[in-house]
Amino acid sequence: NARYSTMALMHELGFGSGTGSAIPYYQDLTFKFDLPTKSAGKFSIFGILGSSHIDLGADIGDTATEAANSYNLTDQHTKFGASQSVIGFSHLYFFNAKTRIKTTLSGQIAGDKTEVDIYELDEKRIQSYYRSNNTQSKYTIASHLKSKINNKNNFGAGFYINVNKLDYLDSVYLDDYNRFTTLHNTDGEYLMYRPYLQYQYKFTDNFSVFTGVNALANSINSNFSVEPRLGLEWKLTQLQTVTFGYGNHSQMQPASVYYLLYNDSVNNKYIQTNKNTELTKAHHLVLGYSLQLTENIRLKAEGYYQDIYNVPVSPSLPEFSMINAGEFFNIPTTDSLQNSGKGKNYGIEFTIEKFLQKGYYILFTTSIFDSKYTGYDGKWRNTAFNSNYVFNLLAGYEVKLKSKTFFTFDIKSVYSGGKRYIPI
Repeated sequence: NARYSTMALMHELGFGSGTGSAIPYYQDLTFKFDLPTKSAGKFSIFGILGSSHIDLGADIGDTATEAANSYNLTDQHTKFGASQSVIGFSHLYFFNAKTRIKTTLSGQIAGDKTEVDIYELDEKRIQSYYRSNNTQSKYTIASHLKSKINNKNNFGAGFYINVNKLDYLDSVYLDDYNRFTTLHNTDGEYLMYRPYLQYQYKFTDNFSVFTGVNALANSINSNFSVEPRLGLEWKLTQLQTVTFGYGNHSQMQPASVYYLLYNDSVNNKYIQTNKNTELTKAHHLVLGYSLQLTENIRLKAEGYYQDIYNVPVSPSLPEFSMINAGEFFNIPTTDSLQNSGKGKNYGIEFTIEKFLQKGYYILFTTSIFDSKYTGYDGKWRNTAFNSNYVFNLLAGYEVKLKSKTFFTFDIKSVYSGGKRYIPI
C-alpha cells in the first residue's frame, strides 16, 4: 500500500489549501508478506517506510491572527521534516489448537529536522536562528504466548526487549560571532525491558474478569515499575454490555531528556542532571456501556479519568512541565528536572457505528474532555493539548463491479477545539 499527500497533489494541480499557506507533504509505503508452512508455522516479513515535511514560512504578518493560522510564531519561518522506516520478521507457531506463540524481530530508525529563521522586518532580511537534527534507532525482540486452557480460563505472557540508540544535535545562531553554536550534542544507548502476564476467567457466559501485570525497566537508571491491570465485562443482555477497566501505567521521557548535558560553569564540566529522572505514572479508570440498537447499528459510551503523577517539572521555570512535550516541533531541553508535577485528564466519549451493509457504513465519534497539569509551583493550568472537544465522522460507500471487484468511496471529517495560543 502506497500513499501520497492529497493536499500536496491538489496544490500541484492548482488548488491551494493547507495549514495557513503551508502544504503538508507526505508519502509512505507499507507491505507484508505471509509465508505459511505445513509444520513449522507461519513466517511473515513486514515494513513501514514514510517521510514528510512542511514549510511554515509564508506568514510575515504582525498580527496574532496571521500567526495563529499557521501554527507558526509571528515573523518566524519554520521548516520541519520527519521520516521513519521499520522492517520486521515474525513467526507464528501453534503448539496445538489451544496454545500458540508469536515471536517478532524488528529494526526501525526515525528522525526529524527543524529549521527556524526570523524575519527581520526593519532590515528586510531573513536571519538564521535555530537548527536541530534528531535520529533514534531501535531494535526489538518480542514474544507473546497465548493459551486457552479451557472454556473458562485464558492465559497470556510475553516480553519486549528494545535496544535504543540516540543521536541528537541542535544549535542556535549567534549574531555577535556570525556563526551557529551548539546547544546540545547528545548520543547514547540504552536497553528497555517490558515483560507481562495476563489472565482471563469467565465466571459465566455473561461475566468475565481480566487481570494482568506489566513491568517496565531501562538501563539508563535504576527505575523499575510493576503495574497491575484489571478489566471487567458484564453482558446485561444479548444487546447490552457494561465494561470497567483500571490500570497503572508508566512512561519514559524522550531519550534525549535523560542524556541532556548541562554546563556546570562553576566546576568547568558538563553533567547529566536528568539522568535519574523517574518514570511518569498514571492511574487509568474507564467505565463503558455498549448497546446493540439493531443488527447493524451499535451505540457506545465511555467515561474515563487519568490521574497522572511523577511528571518532570523545573524549579527554575515554575510553569514548565514535560506533560506538554510534543506540542511543537522539538523536544524540550530543560535541565535539572524533578518529578513533582501532576496532571489529570477526564472526559466522556460517544460512538455511533453503522456496520457495512447494503454497500455503506457510518462511524461517528465524539470526545468531550478536560486536560490540566501543575508545574513546580503547584498551580493548575490547561495543558497544551486541551482542545476540550473533538467530533469525527467517517462514512463510506462501495459499488460492486464484479464478483471480486469493488469501487469504494470514503469521506472523513474532523471538527476540533483549537490549539491554545496563550503562552504557558
